[in-house]
Amino acid sequence: MPQKDTSEIKQKIISAIEKRGPSLPIHISKEIEMSTLFTSAFLSELLSSKKIKITNMKVGNSPIYYLSGQEKQLEPFSEYLKNKEKEAFMLLKEKRFLKDKNQEPAIRVALRSIKDFAKSFQNNENELWWRYFLIPEEEFYSKKKEKANDEEGTEKKEETKPANNRQEESKNKEEKVEEKKHNIFDSDEKSKEVKKEDKTENSETKKKPSNKKEKPEFVKEVLDYLNKNNINTEQEISFKKKEYQAIIKVNSDIGPVDFFLLAKGKKKISTDDVIDVINEAKKQKLYGLLLYSEEIQNKAEDFARDNSQILKIKKIE
Repeated sequence: MPQKDTSEIKQKIISAIEKRGPSLPIHISKEIEMSTLFTSAFLSELLSSKKIKITNMKVGNSPIYYLSGQEKQLEPFSEYLKNKEKEAFMLLKEKRFLKDKNQEPAIRVALRSIKDFAKSFQNNENELWWRYFLIPEEEFYSKKKEKANDEEGTEKKEETKPANNRQEESKNKEEKVEEKKHNIFDSDEKSKEVKKEDKTENSETKKKPSNKKEKPEFVKEVLDYLNKNNINTEQEISFKKKEYQAIIKVNSDIGPVDFFLLAKGKKKISTDDVIDVINEAKKQKLYGLLLYSEEIQNKAEDFARDNSQILKIKKIE
């Protein structure tokens, strides 16, 4: 008899979700007139038996429960996404497909967070792409095929131009070739003189000793810190007495990740310094890393913490 009652309750829950669409536990409990605690227990059982589905996102502290085929009804819940996640959602919905490496770091992080709405896949070149959850992956390849067919059609049109046009184009090309020949012969002597001058300058340049700029002590300290932490410098951008900029590669749990690095040797890091790193990192479409040698203002530290999705700060020790 208890088994029968349990089955009836589970069926009531499924019926409630069918009627309401994707729902929070509190709404389902009201629908079946049962406490939220017991309702959550039955929802857990239904989830285990794959009778219902659950979202990755949460409204407050509760996930959303839904049935297979109700995915489209999840769209209205996007209003509960956080700022950057909502921005990523709107961008993906508009573009339908996004190439991961072409996005700014904050959007790349957000796309990985909105698993209910952003679905990843790899194209034929093993590049990571994202598709809007309601758009089938097949559409990506059909669009590429259409584009290829359009380009092929354009080439065929070029090939089927009237014979007169082709002859005229050929004649114009021949005239241009002749004109170039004359220009070459006319400037032949000048070219020889220029080459002689170039050779003289090159030989003088080779004789000059290379004046490689010596790195300041602060920069050496930064490089030593990177070396101790097994961080590779991919591209050195610039350095001054108390500043160093570079593209670096940091090992992480998900593999090597490129960062834009700004190292500062000033007494106290300001909010402006943090903003500089974020802006430059966005331009480079990379995460940002700010290294500092002494202190950081409280406001600057708070600002960096607010932007921790795309920026890391570390003290050189």
